[in-house]
Amino acid sequence: MTVRCRPAQIKFVPSLRSWISCCKDRYYGRALFIGDIVALQPNQHHTYYRVQCGVTAFDYSERQTMIVTGGLDALVRLWNPGAVGSKLVGSLEGHVSPVTALIVNNLRNHLISIAENKAGYIQSVDRIKNKDSFNGLFPRTA
Repeated sequence: MTVRCRPAQIKFVPSLRSWISCCKDRYYGRALFIGDIVALQPNQHHTYYRVQCGVTAFDYSERQTMIVTGGLDALVRLWNPGAVGSKLVGSLEGHVSPVTALIVNNLRNHLISIAENKAGYIQSVDRIKNKDSFNGLFPRTA
């Protein structure tokens, strides 16, 4: 693996048997990396997800088998690591500054996202995952 930028976050996900890392790579489009520790096929041990604006944070939902990423473009993206072809499930809009932290609460099945401007959102992962293709907004609060 060639790292062209400093990783913003690294995490091992046992259920995927993989290391996941992200970076703010805006030039090469390799902002999210998944490295399988046990390759099922020769030379098929890693995957790059191309996100043109970089990835600043991510988390993994064990219950929904979904990777959630946040980026410099203020979008929260949902990825299916087991899908063939396009792995992007959808994206959530609502933040107005870059997403700096994402947490998936697997017990309550909630996604918590926090942006650089200190704005935070909580969304039910069930509501997101149960739609065939989801492009939506975080609910606005007063």
